[in-house]
Amino acid sequence: QVEWFLLDYESHAKHQFFCSELNDLYLRSPQLWEVDDGWKGYQWIDPDNSKDSIISFRRIAKNGSELTVVINFTPKTYENFFLRTAQAGVYGEIFNSDDEKYGGSGVTNTGVQFESTRDKEFGKYSEGIRLRVPPLGAVILSTLQFAYSFCDDSFSSSASLVIVACVAASK
Repeated sequence: QVEWFLLDYESHAKHQFFCSELNDLYLRSPQLWEVDDGWKGYQWIDPDNSKDSIISFRRIAKNGSELTVVINFTPKTYENFFLRTAQAGVYGEIFNSDDEKYGGSGVTNTGVQFESTRDKEFGKYSEGIRLRVPPLGAVILSTLQFAYSFCDDSFSSSASLVIVACVAASK
């Protein structure tokens, strides 16, 4: 028997809301379930960050759309965490387990869009974004816009989805 009276307690009601929204996100996001029978739908970004105890990975749908997941296994908040990205673009947070509406502490990136940049932090240039990572929490990011120019390595964010491919002749 389910003890429904527990939803009268704010923490229980927020946890139920968290589960409801997480289930809704799962149903609306084919990136999370469409290609789950092999490695084509999943790619590690950083599985070896033992220093910060943070893992990150990509989930990819059949049409190539993707979500980026970042999970922090420590009670430490990271205010300026560098996350490598697979492509240049603009990213936005679509889910954060630490949101106050779920009973979290409120370390979110709500309303913030991240434009990827190049960073030397890993000993080489990498595309990436800097974001807040909540304590003992998970963040899910979606690519909002992206564009590459292979000719001059420039970035454009003028359209919702733009792919610019230039082929430079090398002679």
